[in-house]
Amino acid sequence: MTGLDTRLLAALRATGAGPRPSLVLLAYAAAGILALFPITPGGLGVVEASLSGLLILAGVRPGSAVLATLALPDRLLLAPSPRRAAGLPPLPPPLRTAGPPTRHAPRSGHRDIAWG
Repeated sequence: MTGLDTRLLAALRATGAGPRPSLVLLAYAAAGILALFPITPGGLGVVEASLSGLLILAGVRPGSAVLATLALPDRLLLAPSPRRAAGLPPLPPPLRTAGPPTRHAPRSGHRDIAWG
């Protein structure tokens, strides 16, 4: 199980539900597959709705399934990055590469290049 799966299982157990871990993993995997086909603008709520429904089908009480599902993004947003947890500074922004050379118009007073 990955970190997200164990967080989902821990969130479910915190709500008082005790589902089988294999069913939680199956529900999470199926919700990930359903998220590949967004039916809402920007895919908003597809994972949450499908995961809640699949957990209910797996035998979790509806309130526990919704609460555990909605608790996941909050934990993901608050989790520090591994670099920050190790006390390392953030990575610098990526370097910009030079584009193709540009051709500049001649300065006023210089008529040695014919443009046209």
